[in-house]
Amino acid sequence: KVSTNILSAENGDRDALTTSASLGQKKSFSSAGVWQGYLWDGAVVGMYGIRHDRVKSWAMNAPRSLNRADLTSSSYQLEGAKFTVVKKNSPSYSVVAHLNKFLGDRLPVNVSLYYNYSENFQVSGTRVDIYGNILPLPSGTTRDKGILIATKDERFSFKVNKFVNDVKDASGTSGLNTWFLGTGIGWGSTWANVFKYNLSGSTMDTVVTDGTGSWRYNYSPATGETAAQATAREDAAVAAWHALEAKIPQAYYKAWNFDLSTVKNYTPTAPAGFSLTEDQHSEGYEFEFTANPTNHWRVTFNASKITASRSNVGGAALTDFAKIVNDALTTTPAGDLRIWGGGPGNTTILQQWNGNFYSNYALMKLAEGTNSPELRKWRFNLVSSYDFSEGVLKGFNVGVGYRWQDKIAIGYKPVDGPTINSAGQPTTISFDLNDPYYGPTEGSFDFWIGYGKKLTDKIDWRIQLNVRDAFKGNSLIPLTTQPDGTVAAWRIAPAQVWTLTNTFKF
Repeated sequence: KVSTNILSAENGDRDALTTSASLGQKKSFSSAGVWQGYLWDGAVVGMYGIRHDRVKSWAMNAPRSLNRADLTSSSYQLEGAKFTVVKKNSPSYSVVAHLNKFLGDRLPVNVSLYYNYSENFQVSGTRVDIYGNILPLPSGTTRDKGILIATKDERFSFKVNKFVNDVKDASGTSGLNTWFLGTGIGWGSTWANVFKYNLSGSTMDTVVTDGTGSWRYNYSPATGETAAQATAREDAAVAAWHALEAKIPQAYYKAWNFDLSTVKNYTPTAPAGFSLTEDQHSEGYEFEFTANPTNHWRVTFNASKITASRSNVGGAALTDFAKIVNDALTTTPAGDLRIWGGGPGNTTILQQWNGNFYSNYALMKLAEGTNSPELRKWRFNLVSSYDFSEGVLKGFNVGVGYRWQDKIAIGYKPVDGPTINSAGQPTTISFDLNDPYYGPTEGSFDFWIGYGKKLTDKIDWRIQLNVRDAFKGNSLIPLTTQPDGTVAAWRIAPAQVWTLTNTFKF
């Protein structure tokens, strides 16, 4: 018989069930000034603005004990904790030129040219890299230039805008498993000691010597392998792992609260504010056409074409760390270190590294600087509405809209690396970026009908029925694929929604 202690959050055991916790605080102080001028009788309109921000932030994670967060620790409080201060000036300006005012209204249409530039940054809390170094706040620049052409009565207009947007040190969007950057090294160091010292027990913190009769963890021979050969493979893997531990900068162990001087089951804790960053670049065109064929009929059409790319995925510190670990796992016996037992069929740390982190990381690094097919390149919306002002339909309005999105990449074919290591595994991971698996294009109709009238001199009444995503049934949309192109995950398609609103205005 084994006694078992059952914990329940509903019975007051929430703290004991908490595996991680963090505290954070942020204070920001901002000031801004704007100048706007109308030059040459309004032919040129200029604006200049600047904002100054000062951000003070605190952050910390609760220490961990036996895979649980220690919420009672005296160190787990913001009072007296270290803080960071960031100061930033963010300028912006724009210029609009109305050509007709320069030319004495001689053009058959109104033409306006404009240019905008702005800098900004995200007021966020403290962020640190994998080594615990403070990261700069996300910052970006945007540049727009375009032209607007409209008829003299402004019933028809067409606008084209070209934009370029750059973001530096943005919070990562790659979806990488950050938890494995600590847990994976913890697994490796734990099991290297398990095999080195023949540890046993659930906590793996007791050294077991020969002749005790206790359960010992050792490599068992693979098919066609002798016990001596299995032991030699074990010794090589353990030695190579300890060599990897020595190559990893000490700042990593300090940041992750990871003390190798004690032999135990390691449970690293991510540094407070740990973040992966990336630089982002996007550019494209926006088109907008507006038409009022009659006083009661309005048509609008807008479309956009966007390309985007990432660079410096994960940041410089992660690039350094990933190279150190991956080189050791793929070029030395460290990659053969077994996890959860020494049988030849047990998973290796290299398999865990690839499956939980490096395969996705390699894909992101491979795609750096290339246009991201995960972004829908084209989108457009068409809306037409009509208001009835006379006859039996006076007071009614009807409308229809159509929304369309381009196809999107949802997976890539894996490509084996050119060389194989001693464990029979590829030393590099790659993907065929030129031939992705695509998800379908998407299109949706919207309809509405409304009626309004004046109830009294001071009260207006309006009722409207909207149908969004009309003609939609029960369907699924693929999200990701398996390596062979079969769908790995789906999402539920937007359902048809009916909305009835009743409004009184007074």
